[in-house]
Amino acid sequence: MTSGGGKNKHEREQLACKRYLLAGKFLSKKVDDFLTVQSPELLSDRLSLITIMEIEWYKTMLDKHIDLLERRIINRESIPHGEKIFSIFQPFTEFINKGKMNPSVEIGKKLFITTDQYNLILDYQLGDKLNDQDAIIDILDRIYQKYSTIASLSTDKGFSTKANKALIKIVHPDLELVMPKKGKRKQQEEKEERSKPFKKLKNAHNAIESNINELEHRGLDRCPDRSVVNFIKYVSLSITAYNLHKIGRELISIQQGKDKKQKKLKLLRQAA
Repeated sequence: MTSGGGKNKHEREQLACKRYLLAGKFLSKKVDDFLTVQSPELLSDRLSLITIMEIEWYKTMLDKHIDLLERRIINRESIPHGEKIFSIFQPFTEFINKGKMNPSVEIGKKLFITTDQYNLILDYQLGDKLNDQDAIIDILDRIYQKYSTIASLSTDKGFSTKANKALIKIVHPDLELVMPKKGKRKQQEEKEERSKPFKKLKNAHNAIESNINELEHRGLDRCPDRSVVNFIKYVSLSITAYNLHKIGRELISIQQGKDKKQKKLKLLRQAA
């Protein structure tokens, strides 16, 4: 009803919402009455206690959404983004907007990863209600603490702001920065982004999409366990699995090269 149109939309929306809220409040009171009459024997049973705790949690979520719906539809209030909950099962998840050029949205959690020239993940950070442009300075600080020599840094457009570029160039003047600008570029910016060094590093940056895709195949495509603690464990384990797979594949390649060389030398000796 809210997404559609038609005559008297506001009145119809209000009426439907009041009916919905009435049913929700009735259910909330019913659960309240149930929780207040529990016997001591039932509360002493571990399984029953866990069940009651779960019921209390969903009761909290029910009351939360009754409040949000009443404020948004009945009172026509704009709900701050920080108060919104997009999953009662995984309440730490966020509403991720993919941008104007790609208007799709996702419900999940942002993960910032930094890879080196060998495609190994050197740093990662969960974006807890953090925009890309607000994360880049802390990411760079952490990388410099681990690795003193960094020749270049390439990022997506989402990290780019005039302030970020200026600050990075002041703090790290020797760093070759590849940070494509969002939106229309000035003549000097256009010239910079068309230069060969910029294009070369930007093309190398495209490998990050392949790295992200591979990371999903190392256990990060889906987290079946609940709670943010378990989610963080899945992230850490999948990154470890990703790096081990990359290192293992390189070691196998090196060994295969050695075996091929030994085989060639053996054939040459036999021929001689």
